[in-house]
Amino acid sequence: MGTDFSKITPCGGDCSGCKHFMVGECEGCLVNGGICVSMWEKGCEIFKCCEKHGVNRGNSVL
Repeated sequence: MGTDFSKITPCGGDCSGCKHFMVGECEGCLVNGGICVSMWEKGCEIFKCCEKHGVNRGNSVL
């Protein structure tokens, strides 16, 4: 079985195993744009940086 790279976040994570994702507290930065949730005080800086610099993620652009 191969890796589903469409689930990999800019920081290299996969939200499917995150407790915040599994209980519905966070829908993941690929969906919410790295906005502030309980574990991030000011939003995800990695996501913001990738978006600012137009970093490609596979076939999509952040």
